[in-house]
This record gives sequence, structure tokens and C-alpha cells, in this order.
Amino acid sequence: MKITVLGSGSKGNCTYYETDTTKFMIDCGLSYRQVTQRLGTHDIVLDRLDALFVTHEHSDHVAGIASLISKHDMAVYLSSKAYGKMHPNQKSGMNIHNLNFIEEVTQLNDVTITAIKTSHDSAEALGFIIEENGHKVVHITDTGYVPKTLYPAIQDADYYLFESNYDPELLLDSSRPFYLKQRIMGNQGHLSNEQAGLILNEVVTDRTKGIIFLHLSEECNTAFDAKIKHKEIMERFDELEIEYSFQHKATSLIEL
Repeated sequence: MKITVLGSGSKGNCTYYETDTTKFMIDCGLSYRQVTQRLGTHDIVLDRLDALFVTHEHSDHVAGIASLISKHDMAVYLSSKAYGKMHPNQKSGMNIHNLNFIEEVTQLNDVTITAIKTSHDSAEALGFIIEENGHKVVHITDTGYVPKTLYPAIQDADYYLFESNYDPELLLDSSRPFYLKQRIMGNQGHLSNEQAGLILNEVVTDRTKGIIFLHLSEECNTAFDAKIKHKEIMERFDELEIEYSFQHKATSLIEL
């Protein structure tokens, strides 16, 4: 399995997955030009897509879907509630034959994708557990908390793509209005660096190879601040491949 995060943040999110038989993405909030250019940095040509999975309907996760569908006639999987709240301009670019409402488990050629409910101020936000050829990847972004009842399902993965959105001090010192600060720090907002570290410390095992941290706020976080907190909290931090995603460039290409 190959994985690269093409962009992550409030201006657009998109992650590319490829196996021997299947090419799919999670979210597409980037333009088609950005997608192809960033894949090109890994010498990947987007000759086809089998599917797109959508975490939720906010524009930074869906703004590029219509353009993507116009180039690749792939299946789009999302929550029926998310589709109901999606902006009409996004719906207009999605033919009915493209549309699939997510059930708990989706089998896509050699890949099994299990949807898990997350907690965000959207119609119905989802994370995903991706399994293929004995590999397990957990993809969680845009959530205010992760209940401990979910830990057994996400434990013992080979790789985690996991939100670490803000540093509380940077957020509180920012120019953002107080209601927005409350929203971000609430149970339907985003995970802080500390929260992400605490959760991952409970679910990472000896099997885990690495983590890509997602959705770092450009205003209220830095990779430096996040790394300090994660290293402080996570017992296995120094044993893992750690990468921090950015808004304007792709991460390295992970191969499992």
C-alpha cells in the first residue's frame, strides 16, 4: 500500500491511497491541478481513480469533488447525512451513479474500508480503518474527541493518519473570535496536540510503523510545537516514523 497526504488544513484536504489493484482518495478539498501536481512530486500519474471516500461535507474536504469526477468516473462514498448538507454546487457535479451512501464496511477490490463515527460540527463525520493484505491504517481527522470505546477498533495499526490541529496557548492568543476558539476546543471541534498524543499513546503498539499528523492549524499550531508535545506524551515516539502534514505540499510517499 502507498499513501501520501496531498494537503491538509483549513484550505483543503486530500489523501491518496494506492494498492496493487486499487486507487482511491479520502477527501478532495484541493483543485484537480493541485492534486495532479502534488502526485507528480512522487512520479505518480493519476490515470484512474476507483473511489473517493468523504469524511464530512465541509468545503475544505469536498470543494474539489466536482472537478475530480469530471476527469475520473469513480464511485463517491459518503454519509447520507453529509450528502444532505452538502452545498448544491457540489451536488450538481455528482451524478447519481457516482453516489454511494457509506455502510459500516465497504469492500473495494482488495481493500476493506470500515467507517467509524467521529465527533465534529457537521452532519455526520467519519473516520476510516483501511485494511489490505495484512496491513491496517487508521485515518482520523476533524474530531473533537475519540471515545475510549473506539480504542479497540483503532488499536494496533501499521500506520496512523491522525489529527493534531492546535496548540491551546496559540489558539487562545490568536485573533480568532472567542466563539470560534470555544468551537475548536469543544467536543465537536478538533483535537489538540496533547489530545492526539494521549489517544495515540493508548493505541500505538509494537506493530505500528509510523504516524502522519493531519490538519495542523496554520495560525494556531506549528510542527515544532506539536512535536514537543507529542514527544513528551508518547512513549514510543522515538521508535516511529513521524511526519507532519502541511497545507501547500504533499507528505512523503509511505509504502507498507
